[in-house]
Amino acid sequence: MEWPNYHHFALCYGNLMGSIIPMSGQIVISGGQGVESNGKAGVIVPQTEEADAFIRWRRNEFSEIERLYAKKWRQELSNPDLNSVRKQLHIFGINSRECKSLKDAKSISEHIISARINRTIG
Repeated sequence: MEWPNYHHFALCYGNLMGSIIPMSGQIVISGGQGVESNGKAGVIVPQTEEADAFIRWRRNEFSEIERLYAKKWRQELSNPDLNSVRKQLHIFGINSRECKSLKDAKSISEHIISARINRTIG
């Protein structure tokens, strides 16, 4: 059985909060419960709604709401609101015109993450 990976936002948040997140290419699954049977340890993972959807999607079975969300997501990706992005960067004191390379983008993202961590801790 193939399972979808745990949501990337939850993994990023967990990592920022000190959890070790494996970066080995393996699928990270949530909701497992440790069990022991005949002296051996194991994990039982209940099938989640996401896993149910994943199974349906592999059979090309999509609900109407999933089709609508996908359509909206494609529209948003094809027409990004760059003014909104610029305004969000401005909130963090970042001038978007200073981002001219991947190195600049990395530095900016580190600044944003650092600011968020400091707000959460402080």
